[in-house]
Formats: sequence, C-alpha cells, structure tokens
Amino acid sequence: MIKTEKTFRKQSVNIVVNSSANEFVGLKIEIKNNQEKLTLCFPIGYNAEEAYNRKEIYNFLNILALYHNNDADKFNKGNTFAIFAAVKLIESYLKNGLYKETIVNTKNNAEGKINWKKTIRNNNLLNFPLEIYSDKINYRYEGEVQKIQKYCLGFIAKIIGPFFKFNFPISPRPFSDLEMLNILRRELEFQNMDSKKECLHYLISFIENTNCIDIVNTKNTIIEIGTKNFEYVWEKIIDLKFSGIKNKKELQPRTTYYFMSDLKSKYPQKYNVPMRPDTIVKENNMVAILDAKYYTNGNLPGQYDINKQLGYATFAYDILLNNGEDVYIRNMFILPCKMNNGQKYKIECYATNKYFLDDSGNVNIESKEFKKGLAIVATCYVDTKSMINLTTHQIKEEILNKIVKEMNEVIIANRSH
Repeated sequence: MIKTEKTFRKQSVNIVVNSSANEFVGLKIEIKNNQEKLTLCFPIGYNAEEAYNRKEIYNFLNILALYHNNDADKFNKGNTFAIFAAVKLIESYLKNGLYKETIVNTKNNAEGKINWKKTIRNNNLLNFPLEIYSDKINYRYEGEVQKIQKYCLGFIAKIIGPFFKFNFPISPRPFSDLEMLNILRRELEFQNMDSKKECLHYLISFIENTNCIDIVNTKNTIIEIGTKNFEYVWEKIIDLKFSGIKNKKELQPRTTYYFMSDLKSKYPQKYNVPMRPDTIVKENNMVAILDAKYYTNGNLPGQYDINKQLGYATFAYDILLNNGEDVYIRNMFILPCKMNNGQKYKIECYATNKYFLDDSGNVNIESKEFKKGLAIVATCYVDTKSMINLTTHQIKEEILNKIVKEMNEVIIANRSH
C-alpha cells in the first residue's frame, strides 16, 4: 500500500494505492470529533504519482458507481452513496440553478393543457357537451422540491465537493425519505421540461440509493463509497472498455448429463451452468477471448485458468467454423499494472499446455492449433489508470489492436515462447 497526501480545495486528502487484491477501493470519509478525513483508495497499478485532474477523479468514482447497483451483493454493506446521481445533481445545479417548482391548478373550462384523467372521472361520457378540465401551470421558486434539492446538494458538497470544486451550504432535512420521494414523483408527473425531469430523476435516484445523509452530522462515523471486491469491477471495466460482445451465449461451453433411466421422460437432460468467458471481442475474422485477472504484479494465472482459456478458444473456434466463419483466436489474460512514460500495455509471457508440445518440448508451430491461436494464451499487463480514463475507441486503437498485432508477429515469426 502506497500512501501520499494531496490538497483539493484547501482540504487535505490522503491518497492510497493498493498493493493487494482484497483492499478497499473507493472513497473513505472518516468523521471524528466533527473533523473530516478524506481518503481516496485507488486499485492496484493506478499511477497516483502523475498529476491528475477533476475529470480523472470523476471517472474513478463513476466507475464504482456504474457497477454498484449491478453487484450490490458483492459490495460492502452499510453506508451507500449514489456517486453518479450526485455528480449529475452538481452539473444540473451549475447549469440550471435551483429548481423552480411547478404549481398545477386544475379548473373547469380554463385555458391550459387538458387534464384527461380528471375530465373523464368527472363526466358521464354518454352526455354531451363534456365539462373540460384543464391544468394551468405556474412556478413557485422556493417550494418543497427546492428544499429537497438544497438538502441533497449540501450533503453532496460535504462528501465529494472538494474533488469537484463545488461548495454548497448544509440544509436541514425537510421531510422523511418517503415524503421526499412522493413529492418528487408527484412533481415529475406534471413536468415536461427535459432538464427539470432529469433533475427530478437524479434526486429520486440519489435519495433511493444513499443511506448515510443523516449520520454525516454525527461526531464519529466512517462512510465508505466503494468495494473490497474490486475484481468484479475490473472484469466489467475490461468488458466495457474492450467492447465485448453482448450475446456470448453461443460461445459458452456447456456440459450436459443424460440419465439412461429417464430417456423416455419429457426432460431427459440435466444442463450444468455454462462456463462464461469474461469478454469476447469479435473484429472481422479475429476473435479475442479475454480473461480479466485483478492480480498484483508478478502473480500469474494458474494452470486451471490457462486450460480454461485454451478450452474457450477451441470451443469458440469450432462453433464459428461450423457456422461457416474462418476465424483465428487471440487468447489473453488482462492484468492491472502501473506504467510510465505513456506506455499502456505490455505482453509479459505466453502460456500453453503440454498437449500442444512436440517431442522436443516446443510448441508445434506447424499445427493448426498454433496457427489459429488455439495453443497459446498471452499474459498482458495494462495500465490501470489508462483503462479507467481512456474511451473504448482509444483502448481499441492503443491497446487491443497493438496487442493483437504483437501476438500476430509472434505467431508469424514462429516464436513459441
């Protein structure tokens, strides 16, 4: 674990870069005797020594937020904070100011948008003419929604304000969570302006997914926004940034039991759960099969993982070949690493199975398995900071395509190790 200290908006922040896979990754707020201590805990390989800006902090926190709801059971229980909604609420306020609340007065035969629900409820549809009810909309500048917005923005500023140069005074709680949600949803029903609808949606999301607003005012508490199981986040980062295909079902190996005593029954088979490659990238006639490993530098995948990847490659190749596609496979492990001077990846080594070796102990370079990429798995380190901050297009051009090109050169040059 590497520790440093930086200052954001005159507030000291501890910076921690983890050195093992089971350490907490995210933002930690420790409150003791009403004094706050902020700690940013970065994952393995994150280069915190280089200068970084507000956008990079946002990308890091947002990565955690994107996967928190999808894998809530794998994240820390306890205090939660909706980072994505919080940042969007900051952006909404800076762009549009405080919310101007909508006041709807529904009257009979008045000008305005027809309220069909009330019109139908208050009429016998067999009798004409109908009494038409219309909604006349006015705005209130300091209504209930604005009180909720101020309450949320004050808490957000206290937690992540230093990283986003955002300051907002603390406001008292105006209503219970349930009352706030009911007020926001009621307002949403009558709102047609996109910017206001977005603000309401983010307020609802923030309140629903944040359970630590009140305890921040206590004398002693710890709020952790992140996870001790970053390996799940790493898998999803690799799948997202390398643009893995969405439907991997066809290329997932699956075993089946057939029970001889039940051959005449309606369901004679028992299917096992399929093996699932982390990421599959299909680019013309090249198929890259990626296995994300959140390991520290120097720790390599074991023989089970190697054989699993080789099995994936053979299965995918055979399935696609049967479908009339003449493809080649590029098989790789993707591990985090800190790199300098603009380097974004390196191929550390290649792995194979004894099955693919000839009598002299070398990979049979004339075999179909070697030429089609079924016999080797590359162990690739990628720069952690680049994986979080680069776009999918940049990662494809600057990392994936270059790794594939380098693997192609190894195979073409007939170098097996």
